[in-house]
Amino acid sequence: MRMKTSLMRTLVVVVALGAAGACGGKALKPPTLQVGTMKFTPAGLTGPKLDVSFTVHNANAAPLVVESFRYDLTLNGVYVDSGFYATRMELAPNADQKIVSVFDLDWARLAPAVQSALQQQSSLQALVAGTYFLAGGETMKYSTEAKVALQR
Repeated sequence: MRMKTSLMRTLVVVVALGAAGACGGKALKPPTLQVGTMKFTPAGLTGPKLDVSFTVHNANAAPLVVESFRYDLTLNGVYVDSGFYATRMELAPNADQKIVSVFDLDWARLAPAVQSALQQQSSLQALVAGTYFLAGGETMKYSTEAKVALQR
């Protein structure tokens, strides 16, 4: 009986190590957070607004659970604002999820170059960078950049 138990434990360890090796020991890549569209509303009840839609993409062959993430938005090389997305996302392998963030802009704090770009340009260079907070306590940094059309 003792031999069977010892053999069984050894078998469990070998199978577990084999499963870990089958994954290739590859580290998970952070999901990408890509700016999809931006809509600028110059005058609202509380001032100008920028609605930004993002696509979150899991480029891994394994599912990921994102508990939350924070991000900084930079337009044409100038910091605009930061945000925090607190809704849990379960991302299937190679899957996308769309989210929208609304930025209430403060003209007094916003750089004149960004004000001018929002009022006059049809597209902007958008950089989004930040940190994902994954289930299990792991964090992953990310950064993506794209030229994005500006809707009015």
